[in-house]
Amino acid sequence: MKLLREAAGLTQAQLGERVGYGEAQIAAVEPGRRIPRPELVDAVDREVGGRGVLVAMKGEVAKARYPSRTPPPPVPASGRG
Repeated sequence: MKLLREAAGLTQAQLGERVGYGEAQIAAVEPGRRIPRPELVDAVDREVGGRGVLVAMKGEVAKARYPSRTPPPPVPASGRG
């Protein structure tokens, strides 16, 4: 998101204003401190001319937002014997 924003010549504050979010929200989403809502992903993609790049990643964003409750598989024991 940051790379596309910068390529579009926008500051975090400018992008936030254009998509209806605050600068702090954009600043938190870019490095992954906050997980963006799907509508923010759509709006940012439109504003920065992402041509669907960010939209295509919404599945990964959803996985981060709603992780599986299935526990990870057990780690195999080392082959001591």
